[in-house]
Amino acid sequence: MIASACSAKRPSKVEVNDGLKLLADEIQLKGKILTPNTFPIGFILSIAINVWIFYTAFPAIVAGLLFRGGLVLHGFESVIVKMDGTPAGRFRIFVRACLAFIPGIIGIICLMPTSPVFANAARPIEFSPISITLGVTVAIGTAIISNCFGVRTLADRIVGTAVVSR
Repeated sequence: MIASACSAKRPSKVEVNDGLKLLADEIQLKGKILTPNTFPIGFILSIAINVWIFYTAFPAIVAGLLFRGGLVLHGFESVIVKMDGTPAGRFRIFVRACLAFIPGIIGIICLMPTSPVFANAARPIEFSPISITLGVTVAIGTAIISNCFGVRTLADRIVGTAVVSR
């Protein structure tokens, strides 16, 4: 089998050109899919979003509701209190966790591609420069605003809580 493949004659230029004409549409489609900054970015972005939602945001919100804080909070022996020093209730901690993830969710919405690539991988991703700028601005702006207000985060200031050690 190997010997017959090696001894096969090379196609002529006419045969190669005829083959290229027959496959021109498929070659062009594959070229669009494999173009840098198209499909791989959307694939990586969708995986990152799913990981963030299912392993960070959702468990933090559920832990805030059920246990008054997550593993990190309990691991560092910290507790969330109201501004008068009494322990915060489960609902207040739940609202705080939801508020903490709103900027990330807004950033995700802004970074969603304009074409439905997540449903059909044959189309390339086309990001709007305005949506990318808005998403990055929301993410960086929220971090800067939170750091400018001292040790309490923006969500803590809105809900009226603070994280303190036990």
